[in-house]
Amino acid sequence: TGNNQFYIQGHSYVQVTPAQATAKNGATIVKYAATCNGVTVSNTTGAAINLGAVTKSGSLSVVVTATDSRGYTVSVTQSINVLAYAKPKVSELSLRRTNDIEAEMQLTFNGSFSSISVSSTQKNSLMYVRYRYKKTSASSYGSYTSLLGSTTTSGTSFSFSNLELCSLDANSSYDFHLQIRDQLNSLSSLDLYYVVPQGT
Repeated sequence: TGNNQFYIQGHSYVQVTPAQATAKNGATIVKYAATCNGVTVSNTTGAAINLGAVTKSGSLSVVVTATDSRGYTVSVTQSINVLAYAKPKVSELSLRRTNDIEAEMQLTFNGSFSSISVSSTQKNSLMYVRYRYKKTSASSYGSYTSLLGSTTTSGTSFSFSNLELCSLDANSSYDFHLQIRDQLNSLSSLDLYYVVPQGT
């Protein structure tokens, strides 16, 4: 995000290092605990507490509590701002041979990616739109072919259409892999797999 005051839902981790609490009247501090988003983690030393990835969005409270040997507690609360996020999605897609019989392939799709807006500046965009394929009988895929330059983006929506995408032998069946990634790259990749049958 370019701003350390913002977290990204599902991908930012919260770590809390409690300040050392001082017990009174001969008591000792026996536990430090941190709570956020319904998750509580504790230790006895005041060392860093890892609460894991934040799974909700919005303004969330992080509450740190120290407990002494008599059961008395003191708490400190701080808010964090978590931006809503989900990996890219495709809402409609068509992949077919021309007339269902020819070597020429047709591919059209549209979808969207999450907005990551900081101070009214959009921080997210598409990083990869690409495909690869192999004959179904083959053991490994070929190299990727990028579609990013031909993908139309409007805000956080995108679309692609090419009725002459590539040529796949009409007498063979193929496995087809479409991959779409935004700025979170491999952390949040959309991978779609299809089987292209031989021409009928």
